Amino acid sequence: MKKIATLVTLAMAFSLAACSDDSDKSAALKDVVPETAQEAGDNLQEQAANLKETITENVESAKQQAEQVVEQAETAVTDKVESVKQEAKELVSTETAVTDKVESVKQEAKELVSTETAVTDKVESVKQDAQDLVGTDTAAKVTESVDKTKATVASVATATTAAASGDSQGSTMDHTLGKKIYSSSCQACHATGAAGAPKLGDKANWAPRIATGMDKMSANAINGFRGSQGYMPAKGGFSNLSDDEVTAAVAYMVAESK
Repeated sequence: MKKIATLVTLAMAFSLAACSDDSDKSAALKDVVPETAQEAGDNLQEQAANLKETITENVESAKQQAEQVVEQAETAVTDKVESVKQEAKELVSTETAVTDKVESVKQEAKELVSTETAVTDKVESVKQDAQDLVGTDTAAKVTESVDKTKATVASVATATTAAASGDSQGSTMDHTLGKKIYSSSCQACHATGAAGAPKLGDKANWAPRIATGMDKMSANAINGFRGSQGYMPAKGGFSNLSDDEVTAAVAYMVAESK
């Protein structure tokens, strides 16, 4: 606006200076003022139009950016919700599997306890029959043998019941599977001490390993372990073995090396 005013003033001054008398100056003034005002109005309209166009473009750009931000936020939220839903499904599935396994073990324990009761009843019957059929001395020997059988059955029942309740400390385990896996897959090293493997029955060599606990020993046997005295390959190099089979073999060696 200041530039326009200056231009108008200069134009008027030049026009007035060029006029020879007052009448000429008045005519020049009339010619200059309307033309200058018109130009100023046109310039203002043009600037207003340009400003309006610029504002419109900025508004459209801002709207597009806002829409992109909203879209990205909605996508991120949707992905997160789906991830949480999937994790929840997996957790529920795992919990169901654990519950089913616990119920299965409990049922097996009940069946074994029922079997123990039946065996006990049968034993008492056999003892009575023996006493009726033979003399007191012979009957006593038969009774002693039968009592040993009862003790074996009771120990197995106790171990299974303890496993069902989650208490495996001090329980008696059936090492049939562990012995089988040892003989077929572990004996080559653990019977000879190859690659630094602790020999079966070597209590001194097994003691520090046993002190770490079954969980630690089983994990090392399953995943592999390099110690200061040698190297244990994962599952002894027999990848076809299941984790439970490897754990059973470790439990058997521990039982034979205490």
